[in-house]
Amino acid sequence: MKVLRKLPLSAALALALAAPAQAQSLVELFESARSYDAAYQAAKAQYEASKAKADQALALLLPTSNLVLSANRSGLDYSTSSPGVPATNVNFTRWFSSQSAALTASQPLFRPANLAGYSQSKKTTEPSARTACFCRARIGGENQPSVL
Repeated sequence: MKVLRKLPLSAALALALAAPAQAQSLVELFESARSYDAAYQAAKAQYEASKAKADQALALLLPTSNLVLSANRSGLDYSTSSPGVPATNVNFTRWFSSQSAALTASQPLFRPANLAGYSQSKKTTEPSARTACFCRARIGGENQPSVL
């Protein structure tokens, strides 16, 4: 009788242990640890923000161009009729069309404020990149930090 009591428990235990175990590789564990590290995420976000700011500052130094196209059409429908005099009926319709196109381009030649903003944004990008690489190296245990 005691054997019958232990049979369901041992069968459940055997089924639970017989299921295939899923092992994680070291790379998966490393990526998982990096995704939850707040210091690394903050440093990476700071780097990406400063990089975007540098790109915006560079855009102020590059040439710009605009293309504008437009087309208009208007009509005039004119009709007159005098009551009782059918010979004076005048009916005509006219359509008027106009199209235009404009292409403008500009290249900044001398804008010292934009140049200063670009050089400042480049200088703020470098320390944030170093911080992000340091945090990545700290998580991974690397001696030489690499680029993001």
